[in-house]
Amino acid sequence: MTNKMLKKALELFFLLLVSGCALSASIKTIRVPAETVTGKFDLILFGGNYLDDPETIVFADLRDDDIAFEPYSPDYKYKRHNNLTLTELIHVAREHLFGSSVTYRKIEFRKIYTPSGQILGYEIRAIQWPLKYGFGDIPEVSYRLKDKKLFLYIRTPEFIENEGIRLKRRWW
Repeated sequence: MTNKMLKKALELFFLLLVSGCALSASIKTIRVPAETVTGKFDLILFGGNYLDDPETIVFADLRDDDIAFEPYSPDYKYKRHNNLTLTELIHVAREHLFGSSVTYRKIEFRKIYTPSGQILGYEIRAIQWPLKYGFGDIPEVSYRLKDKKLFLYIRTPEFIENEGIRLKRRWW
């Protein structure tokens, strides 16, 4: 390979690297007090399918924007509630989060926003006592914004999944 070809290959590599990073604008979350949350919401109640489901989380999609939340998951893993006020949202979220486990200790709101600062909605998490898993914030969530849809990717940390498999093998 000549120096000229190597130089062109490196240029192409860096162009692809830079353009790939520039095109993927990441969605961010930040903790906010519940008092700062306003608006009407469509709710997605994720998880809570069995006692101590570690993937239990709630997403509040703001109704006044044109971006819809879409869980990347089978339909049986979540439920939807539409057009809720903040009071209704808190009631339904608290019932969903605290109804599935006795180890939850508080609810935490996180604002979901774009790099430009547009608020898309909120994550509502139940923070657990760290006795069971070693830390209180269990579900891992990532987002992808594409074609006026915010795709929600929710998963359980790998060590918790592996622990469940190990326990099943031990007892069966």
